[in-house]
Amino acid sequence: MSEEKLHGSDAGKRDADESLTPALMVSRRIVKVREGAVSEEEDLLIEETPATLELNGREFLTFLCTPEHLDELAVGFLYSEGIIKTAGDVTLLRVDPKRLVVSVETRSSSIMGERLYGKRTLTSGCGRGTVFYQASDALQTRPNTWGGQVDAGAIFALMRTWQRKDRKTELFATTGAAHSAALWQVAPAEPIAGLIIGKRPGQEPPQPELLVLREDIGRHNAVDKVIGRALLEGWPMADKLLATTGRVSSEIVVKAAKGGVAFLVSRSAPTNLGVDFADKLGITLIGFVRGRKMNIYTHAGRVRYQEGI
Repeated sequence: MSEEKLHGSDAGKRDADESLTPALMVSRRIVKVREGAVSEEEDLLIEETPATLELNGREFLTFLCTPEHLDELAVGFLYSEGIIKTAGDVTLLRVDPKRLVVSVETRSSSIMGERLYGKRTLTSGCGRGTVFYQASDALQTRPNTWGGQVDAGAIFALMRTWQRKDRKTELFATTGAAHSAALWQVAPAEPIAGLIIGKRPGQEPPQPELLVLREDIGRHNAVDKVIGRALLEGWPMADKLLATTGRVSSEIVVKAAKGGVAFLVSRSAPTNLGVDFADKLGITLIGFVRGRKMNIYTHAGRVRYQEGI
């Protein structure tokens, strides 16, 4: 599939003309109270914008989202909701950054999808429920059977790297109102049986590679953008790690499973149903990754330990 067919004629125009790029933050005059001192100052707020998804020539739904990477958001959403099965199902993908409309054409229409979603608005809230999200449907996803292992030190390292300000999380650093998701290629350790606790003198844990990082007001949107990018790039996903902010609910686990990743990692906690799904779907679910601490909820055999990490 060619770039022109995927993105249409507007894609290059969007990249070339900065005036067509929607603002991600807006300035507002506010009153700040700090330790009894009161001042009136300018503050930057994250932009929450309605963006329309047109599917096969018809208005399909409206995202409330951060207005960037809308092509990835659309593809990732359609894929994680089962409306498309592969990137090859998309014959045209075009973003109009002025109107905030992303148009997608597919090889075949989803009658069920169009009936259920027609002209709906998906909220940016973390409690959002999606029409196609059903436990029975989710558990039909093929479990991840990747048999390699990743050093625990590599997981700690990627989370530290991700949290540094120079890793392009400007929206959160400036506004405090953005979620983010990132996809990592983790360098696997040598396969072993079970877990080994022991120090390997002079051997540093392999360093993971950041493939893509996306921010949005909604954590679901951020995950969809990452999965959409991976789908458009054609990256193999069986040995990838998806890191996300916020709690790991069952919906996030389902998106990760449909994306095909082996690891799902967060600084926060998972829900009970999220853990159940991760266990059934072959995902190594890790929460509370802070400093040198982590909780491994499922498929812990993929994580190798060393003393002193």
